[in-house]
Amino acid sequence: MKRREFITLLGGAAVAWPLGAQAQQPATVPRIGWIAIGTPQGSEFLGALQQGLRRLGYVEGRSIIIETRWPTDISDRVPELVRELLALNVQVIVAQGAIVPLVRPVIDSTPVVFGL
Repeated sequence: MKRREFITLLGGAAVAWPLGAQAQQPATVPRIGWIAIGTPQGSEFLGALQQGLRRLGYVEGRSIIIETRWPTDISDRVPELVRELLALNVQVIVAQGAIVPLVRPVIDSTPVVFGL
């Protein structure tokens, strides 16, 4: 390889490198953790949250992710499910119903919204 070709190659790489590095950085999509007793079918509170987010321009799965956990009853692994949500790096956890007292001791610094 001749000197001129080498310098051209090196200069081109120096210009293209920052653009390539920028393109490789993943966009962070906000995550909401949701935990409530029951099932997702017919959950009016989760539906209201999803509808409100849509009105604000969020598209579930693209611009926001809602991670849901549905224990069958109050004794069904609530602290473990909250730890799962924390491991997913959710920005906020929404806890609904009778599980609220079980959620709070597990949380460290993640904001929690309680709904009854």
